[in-house]
Amino acid sequence: GPAVGQTLAFDFIEPPFTATVVGIADDFHHQQLGTVPSPEAYFSFAQTPQPRHSLVLSSADSAERVGRVVREVVDTIDRGLAFTPITPMADYVQQNLAAPRVQLELTSAFALVALVVAAAGLYSLLAFLAAGSRREWAIRLALGATPRRLQQSLFRLSLTYGVIAAGLAIALVAAVGRGL
Repeated sequence: GPAVGQTLAFDFIEPPFTATVVGIADDFHHQQLGTVPSPEAYFSFAQTPQPRHSLVLSSADSAERVGRVVREVVDTIDRGLAFTPITPMADYVQQNLAAPRVQLELTSAFALVALVVAAAGLYSLLAFLAAGSRREWAIRLALGATPRRLQQSLFRLSLTYGVIAAGLAIALVAAVGRGL
């Protein structure tokens, strides 16, 4: 049935308390963007006074100006209340995205290094095969093969080894990916 107006009992803090549902909101990413959103409950201070609260404000003014105004208002209520500095939402989001961004950059750098090493290895293999085939090419040229035909043969050989190497790499990545 409809949840609005229902009274719920909460026993996750001491002392347990009851609260009346006054509205429903969607789940949201409260801690990190990479986690699955979890159900969230908002409580009126009148229903559940807590020692700690968060306040989210939208303003065109600077964070410093908003902080001064909020501090003044809080001081009119109780001068002794603890108050942490205001953090602009953009800074808060950047702080939460810092670790995933570093992980992405490191992973990209390692992938680029792996790609360069793989390309160098493939080039070395093809250079070795080409150097070992010089005598064969000389014989083929002496028997009437054209230089273009030899280039096509070398290209086919290179393409074959490249496809085999790419297939092995994809299979290895897929196997490792399943293991994680």
